[in-house]
Amino acid sequence: NTAQIEEGTKNINNKWRQAAKLIVSAPPNPCPPCLMSIDAGLTNNSFAVTILYLKEIKVKDVSTFTVTCPAMVEVQPKKGHMLHYPMIYKHVLKPLIQDFNVRFMFADRWNSITILDMAQEDFANVGLIAKQYSVKYNDFVTTRSYIEDGKMLLPKLEMEASSVRRVSDYPEYFAGKPAAHLLFQMITVRDKGK
Repeated sequence: NTAQIEEGTKNINNKWRQAAKLIVSAPPNPCPPCLMSIDAGLTNNSFAVTILYLKEIKVKDVSTFTVTCPAMVEVQPKKGHMLHYPMIYKHVLKPLIQDFNVRFMFADRWNSITILDMAQEDFANVGLIAKQYSVKYNDFVTTRSYIEDGKMLLPKLEMEASSVRRVSDYPEYFAGKPAAHLLFQMITVRDKGK
């Protein structure tokens, strides 16, 4: 994982709000155009960010693709805290967009519209496309097939894979471990075919 954040809190109107600041960013050099996806939780769910890029591999005039996730971050709200979207945008998303040559940005929730609009305005000079998109069942099938075929490269786990299932205090168990948290979610999801 080539991005790391440092979480912090701020008291606004006697309510604690949680945000973060990007402290490490090491994009590939040169950095290809990337896609950023966000899943913006507010109080009980994390604010999760992934950055992906597509690489074409040609073998005898046949093209295949791999997807690489060089960075993912997660701001996990502490009990009793809400997330502070403006600070997360300013100190995490904007620097990631700049550093990782983000050209596409997607979010699936209505509460992310303002973030998408701000990004589109702030990065209009590079043609950033920011849209709301709700993931469909076929998207999960495609993602699963890419992972199973070894065509999707995810960041290294921050803990032993065998420890991912031994959750003692969810979600705090995964604080500061976005790759392990994503793996936990992947291995515990139930596929009901819808």
